[in-house]
Amino acid sequence: INTSLSHMPSHKISCIISAYNEESNLEATLNSIINHPLLEEIVVVNDASTDQTLNILQSFNSKRLNIISHHYNLGKSAAIKSGLKQVKNKLVLLLDADIPNITEANINSLTKPIINGKFDVAIALIGDRLQRLFKIDILSGIRCTTKDILVNFIDLYQPEGYEFEVLFNKY
Repeated sequence: INTSLSHMPSHKISCIISAYNEESNLEATLNSIINHPLLEEIVVVNDASTDQTLNILQSFNSKRLNIISHHYNLGKSAAIKSGLKQVKNKLVLLLDADIPNITEANINSLTKPIINGKFDVAIALIGDRLQRLFKIDILSGIRCTTKDILVNFIDLYQPEGYEFEVLFNKY
């Protein structure tokens, strides 16, 4: 798969956020990213939350924000699949709903190697010191790659529930 984006005139990014009962962090997370210049769209998949998650999403007035709601809790893998069906850009940022302190610089650092064609996937290292020492974060909720890679991964591994990150690391 040729996933290089360096030849593309625009590097607009689609962001997918899976949210299940994230009322305590979701608003801050969205406020941190809603005006990022590269994020053309933010697709939040409300995975049948029973708290105020959906109300918080509906309170945002942004053309960039698209909300998908599951009627049943299907897990993060299903939420990502639902989000992928909606996104329109080649580059996709996967972001957990509980990352309220993510900055524009964090997103730029994560996406730059993908945009420049140096890597196909970038995973943020947010774990403990041992994980950072060995440069792995098995369950990182901040990843950037292309839509094609995500679709191929899902077709191959068919992740279910909450096994997305672990299986994606093997891919």
